[in-house]
Amino acid sequence: MPSMRSQAPDKSKNMMYLKIHNKGVVSLCDEALVGKKFTEGDVMLDVNKRFYHSGKAASKEEIVDAMKEAENINIVGGESVELAVKIGVLMRD
Repeated sequence: MPSMRSQAPDKSKNMMYLKIHNKGVVSLCDEALVGKKFTEGDVMLDVNKRFYHSGKAASKEEIVDAMKEAENINIVGGESVELAVKIGVLMRD
């Protein structure tokens, strides 16, 4: 399985999946990562389709609106993280 460490995003794909859960929880991930599992030591991240995928790719406008309204955001993938940083809901170290 690939490492949990992020790799550079694939510029040929720019679709992201957004799912809005109950109680202000939003999940966002790069399309290419849905269905993959990542491990690092004893920790595993399962980018499960049921949790991250609402049935269609979301527009950037939908994603931005959802992230700005969310109380908790689960973000996976380089493009998704970059968008969150760009709109100010996530800060770099």
